Amino acid sequence: MFVLESKTQRRILARLEQGEELVASLVKLAQEEGIGAAWIRGVGTLEWVELDRHDQGLRRAEPPQRFSAPCEILSLEGSLAGRAPMLHVTLSRRTDNGVEVLGGRLTAGRVFSVELYLECFDDLALSRAKDRTTGLDVWEGEERAGAAARPAPSRAWTAEPEPEDEDDDFEDEDDDDAPSAPSSGGVSWADV
Repeated sequence: MFVLESKTQRRILARLEQGEELVASLVKLAQEEGIGAAWIRGVGTLEWVELDRHDQGLRRAEPPQRFSAPCEILSLEGSLAGRAPMLHVTLSRRTDNGVEVLGGRLTAGRVFSVELYLECFDDLALSRAKDRTTGLDVWEGEERAGAAARPAPSRAWTAEPEPEDEDDDFEDEDDDDAPSAPSSGGVSWADV
């Protein structure tokens, strides 16, 4: 676990114009505003996008995949460390089969219209380094021990039903305390 505490924050709102490249524009904004550490959120639409994902087995990123169709940003969130953004995005786009949802790490995208919110931590200096265990570019610094997770379940997510015990004692169906429905020709509690 890596933990830092910021005691000073500033917030920057930015609107990117049609035709700008999202990631490059964000890097340029960080340089111009002197941002070294920030949390980023965004909304808007993109004319095209490139996404990748990290292959946990191979411990490296898969090659980016380009989607050359307009996409609506459902969620854009990430961080900026040492002017290097790490953005994750969920998008929707129309296809011949209806609406498709895409997600992954945003490596590039041409803006149609995007609004960003940056919460900047000016009293922190963040940088990224490749983690030997995962292969990811992660924040670097002093680490602490975290809580260990349980191993992955070895069977299906849903629990199997427990076998019924045939020796269970059941109450009489003629329980006088059971409420009954009004006698209007409907079903009573006793019928249930």
